[in-house]
Amino acid sequence: MGTLNGLSFHSVKGGVGKSTLATWAGLDIARRFPEAHVWLIDMDLTGTSLSDALPLTAPRLSADGRGGLNLRAPATEWLTEEETREGIVTRSAAEDPTTPTGVPYLNDFLLFADPSWEADQDAVPGALGWRLEGGPENLRVLPSSALPQDLWRTVPVIFDEEHAAFLEARLELLLAAMCREAGDADLWVVFDVPPTLPGLSRAVLSLCLRLSRPPSERKPLAELDPEIPAPLDTLPIRWVAQLVCSMDRQDLRAAERWADLVITDDLERVRALFNRLEPGDAQRQPAEFLDLLRARLGGAEVLPALWGDELVRVPDAPDLRVFQDDLGPPPQVVIDLMEQLLAPFSERQG
Repeated sequence: MGTLNGLSFHSVKGGVGKSTLATWAGLDIARRFPEAHVWLIDMDLTGTSLSDALPLTAPRLSADGRGGLNLRAPATEWLTEEETREGIVTRSAAEDPTTPTGVPYLNDFLLFADPSWEADQDAVPGALGWRLEGGPENLRVLPSSALPQDLWRTVPVIFDEEHAAFLEARLELLLAAMCREAGDADLWVVFDVPPTLPGLSRAVLSLCLRLSRPPSERKPLAELDPEIPAPLDTLPIRWVAQLVCSMDRQDLRAAERWADLVITDDLERVRALFNRLEPGDAQRQPAEFLDLLRARLGGAEVLPALWGDELVRVPDAPDLRVFQDDLGPPPQVVIDLMEQLLAPFSERQG
């Protein structure tokens, strides 16, 4: 088995560029590590979908005997772009939203139910991964559904704290299955999680903090399963959660309260990223930027004290607008950003 590397993007509010950053990260990682298996998982589930924003083609799947898609067998080929659009229309017109038809989405794995309820009958990642046309061959995208009937089923679950343990268990099984499919190759998984911190976002963060510890210190999700599923119990795992913030005072105060909950032992697994900065703020010396943060926060010290000059800063650059332009080589601002985002992985490997 190789190494599992996780990079998740969190925020306390929407509109801070989290999805854009996650998409560029997935693209860049796949290009940097062509021998690795790379997944970009769209967990936003708030009415938008990467299947609407990127030139993605869905896997071609057989029927499961109940009129739905067979999610237990990996795909070996993909639909055309036109067939993918037709599949989305087919799914949107389905009378029974509990039976996935047309094209698969992340929603199907999170809420997957087999009549036998046998673990070996779960959906497999190879049936869920979409291809990015013109993108790296080693990149798979798992989009969420923005279709109303899917959102009606999913949203009450993903923002409900009472379902956080269930969602964390489902994601743990998804990662374990991805590792098995990757075999001896390294696996990179980039998560774009919903804004706000309860529910699905907290499930991802909790998974990050549990699994990125040394194997001997990893604790199972006792609420649902007394054991960590193989190979996650022994696999080398590196994971960094990025808290994406703007310089809006309301956003900063919310992030400050959230960051105050991070314990010292977890600091190397959680970082702060300030996005869409004015050019002058992005170019400030670290000490000057920390002074600016303190001023915006009325003298509060949590964010500056936690991360100091390790705060990642990204300017508001037109080059970052991946959803508005054709995909091409990463602009310099992305190259610079990825050097910062990947640095903790190199440090922890050493």
